[in-house]
Order: sequence, then C-alpha cells, then structure tokens
Amino acid sequence: MKVKVGLIGCGNMGSGLFKACAQLDNAEAVAVADPIAENAKRLADELNVNAFSSYEEMLDKGGIDAAIVAVPNYLHANVSVAVAHSGKHVFCEKPMALTVDDCDRMIKASESSNVKLMIGQVLRYLPVFNKMKEILDSGLLGNPFSMYVSRLGSGTWGNPQHWRMKAETCGGVLYELNVHELDYMRYVCGDVDSVCSHMGNFLKHDTRDYEDTVHVLLKFKSGGMGSLLAGQCSSIGGYDGKIHCTRGTMHFDNGKGTINYKPFDGEEVTLGRDDMKTEPGVRREIRLFIESIIEDKEPPIPGWDGKKTIEIVQGAYISAKEDREVKLPF
Repeated sequence: MKVKVGLIGCGNMGSGLFKACAQLDNAEAVAVADPIAENAKRLADELNVNAFSSYEEMLDKGGIDAAIVAVPNYLHANVSVAVAHSGKHVFCEKPMALTVDDCDRMIKASESSNVKLMIGQVLRYLPVFNKMKEILDSGLLGNPFSMYVSRLGSGTWGNPQHWRMKAETCGGVLYELNVHELDYMRYVCGDVDSVCSHMGNFLKHDTRDYEDTVHVLLKFKSGGMGSLLAGQCSSIGGYDGKIHCTRGTMHFDNGKGTINYKPFDGEEVTLGRDDMKTEPGVRREIRLFIESIIEDKEPPIPGWDGKKTIEIVQGAYISAKEDREVKLPF
C-alpha cells in the first residue's frame, strides 16, 4: 500500500516535509497547493506532481489520502479541520494551533471523520534531542527532576511584512520557535501542572511586533521544575541546557552538537555528532505518520499530545499578561 499525500503550503518547511515524503517507499507525493502560484509550480515541477491554487481544489480533485498542513500558524486549525472533514489524514506542522480551543476543534474533526492527526514537533527526532531521550530512557541517570533550556538568537528576522513578524499571524516567539523546547521539556519531564512567565520587547526591532525576551518557569505534575530562557535578544546567542536527574546530570549544546553526562557514581561521558547519527528528523516524522495510516494505529505525536504543549504556551502568555501563575489545564 502507498499513501497518496498532498502538501498545503509550499514554503521552506512544507517543501522540506514534502520532499522527505517523496523519499519514502510507502508514500507517494502527488499534489501541492499554494495561493502563490509560483511557489506551487516550482515545487510541482521539481517533484513532477500536480499543482493547485487552493487547498480546497486539491482536496476535491487531487486524489490524495493525506495532507501535510504547512501554512502560516494562524491558519493551522481551520485548514486542518477542513482536511479532516474531507476524509483525509492530517499532518500539521508545529505549532498545532494558537489556542487550546482550536486544538480541540482539530481533534474533534479528526475523530469525527475517523482520520489520523499528527503534529510536527520534529525537535524530538533531531540528533542531540533524540540521543538525550535514549539516555534518559535507559535509566542510567534516574528520574529527571530539573531541566533548563536556553535558546537565544540575534534579533532580526528579515522582511517586516512576513507573517512570522506579526503576533497576530504567528502567535509570538513561543509559538513560532520555542514551542519546540516546551514540547521537549514536557516529553522528558512529564505533564505540566503550572506555568509562570515574564516577557518583554527590549530591542524594539522594526521587523517584529512581539516579545524578544522570554523567561518561562514550569512546575511539572511529578513535582519537578523546568525553566526556559528564549528570544531574539542576544548578539552572541546559543542553544544549550541541563537535565538534572536522581542519579546524575546531563548537559547539551545543540550548536556544537555535543552531550555530556555523568552519573553521581560514574565517569563523565562526552558524545559528539558522530555518536548521534540517526534518520533525518523531518523524514522520520513523516515516515511515522505514514506508518500510522497504513497500520491503523495512533501517530507518535497525536492531537491530544500537541494540545498539551499549546496549553503550556497559551498559559505562558496568560501568565505574562496577567502577572500570575497559571494552573493547567485551564
């Protein structure tokens, strides 16, 4: 069996996901849709597939079984619901949506139409993060109880008219970027009991109308704690963190591609890029989505899972706006 797949949104991420799909033996990339005709034509010509100017037309005439939704963030919910209601399986790029209510709509649509819904939280499958989870799952370091992540960029993101520059269309930095880290922290430490955050826009770049600096503090239902420092406020930047566990500690530097870990009763171990070779993350997530359709099983990151991360993100924005701790679920 081959699953026939269409793409909605032919930007960089959508194109990458669709090209990965075209590499799979159990999938067939058959159609793309984008309101910007040249974007759709360029990718369609490259992969020798059909191009449509609207996703509605592709859903109706494209002959697909599933669709990859890679449109701007604020459109994720409505497009995913339409795909599900058409009877097609849905792979939705992160963030799942901009509100918990929209996540619920997506979940309800997929369940009522009996189709799969998977969320593209690809960070889980990238080499450093995939390897860290393997080490943690081995039990060598015991149970995680404290985790921090720092991910900082340099501030400018390009064209001020682009949808990623507007809070209304992208949601803000936590939706556009750090939904990855918050998802991974929950993946490692379990569900979140409460969130507290502070945010500010200190550099006042003309290219972006939302926060450039964010501090988020998480309390996990396990009793553990987590913190995230994020934003586009650093002339130096960096992407690293630590996970403290009951039997030892692990440090990662994603920029350098290194992991260091040390049990309390053992020697420190250092891993580099050559120790973390794995299937490319984008191809892996699409492969797992296709396999969930063929084998009729729950995808590895289903709608309910994606919703829990959006709950953290939305809770962080409520916390910053109202200057209070937010209990989850709300």
